Amino acid sequence: SGQPQQLPEHGEALTVLDVSDLTGNGPISVRLGSYGEGGVGRDALTDPVVIAEAALPGGPAPALGSKAAYDGNHWGNGGGSWSVAMGQNSVSAVDAVAVGAASTASGEQSLAVGYRSSSKGCLRKESEYAVCGAIAVGTDSVAEGKGALAVGFWAQADVAGAVALGYKAKALEDGGVAIGYLAQATAPSAIALGHDAKALKDGGVAIGSGASVEATWSIALGNDAKALKDGGIAIGKEASGDGAFSIALGNKAQALQAGGVAIGKGAVSSSVGGVALGSESVASRASGVAGYDPAQNAASTASGAAWTSGLGALSVGNVASGQTRQITGVAAGSEDTDAVNVAQLKALEKLVRGEWELSVNGENETAVGAGSIVDFVAKNDNLTIEKDNN
Repeated sequence: SGQPQQLPEHGEALTVLDVSDLTGNGPISVRLGSYGEGGVGRDALTDPVVIAEAALPGGPAPALGSKAAYDGNHWGNGGGSWSVAMGQNSVSAVDAVAVGAASTASGEQSLAVGYRSSSKGCLRKESEYAVCGAIAVGTDSVAEGKGALAVGFWAQADVAGAVALGYKAKALEDGGVAIGYLAQATAPSAIALGHDAKALKDGGVAIGSGASVEATWSIALGNDAKALKDGGIAIGKEASGDGAFSIALGNKAQALQAGGVAIGKGAVSSSVGGVALGSESVASRASGVAGYDPAQNAASTASGAAWTSGLGALSVGNVASGQTRQITGVAAGSEDTDAVNVAQLKALEKLVRGEWELSVNGENETAVGAGSIVDFVAKNDNLTIEKDNN
């Protein structure tokens, strides 16, 4: 009782401090030993804080904290080794570590750190259904899958290979990754990175604050970017890939229909397969529209790809708002479906507007320009006009 003591033999307890006279509430003792059953704290026998090489038979297993315990029977082991439980009501299993009040490391070789944190793990288990090596760090964090990692207040990694980092981050399916405040990856192999980012379908990738993927194998990259249909891609702040396999690239770019492409700030593709190229461009003309036929001064009635489109139109401006563009650097087209440049039009103009000559009896040739009017007057009602070979 406060006096120097001779060290006991292996397995025996040693009282190193007794201040009952100061408290009047019973002994305060510390017991150390290979199989110590004592405790640190008031009423140590009923509410122990055990510091010992093994709280239960089977190997070293320190338990430190009020009502700390070692579950040596986890996985039917019947005994345990090298586990650590620190904190009130903390529980750890074989080779596991639980640190924090009410923390639970219920699987082999798992780690739980924080108030009410929970992890499962068993790195030595080879069973397909075993949960192994899980790590949970943070208040109410949960890691329950093979190799799962949950870090942060209420972080949740429920399945194999899942990673959840951040306040209330959730990775709920195999291989899912959620990083950031309220980030959610709720489908297999989904990735959500950023504040409130959501990857809700298989293989989806959402990166950026508020980014959202609501269809399989889609990508949303940028603050509030959204990919809403399968295979859609939205890159840029508030970009939106609403159509299946559509692409929206640029701040507030929108690809609203299947296969549509919108590239540039505010570009909008609203037709199936339409392409809006450049900032503020709008592509709204659908496929199947017949081209203009100058010979008929109307839409062509001919069939074939040269006269009727098979895909949505390509737009480089917005006619409705008066925003148009020139397309430069275009070579002369050679096929029926190629674009015609100005050089080709000038050559055609020269041919069409070429002059011709008029003469009488081979004399007095007069040049007549395109569009000029020639009036033939016969004085004796006999008029003969011949064409030479020139």
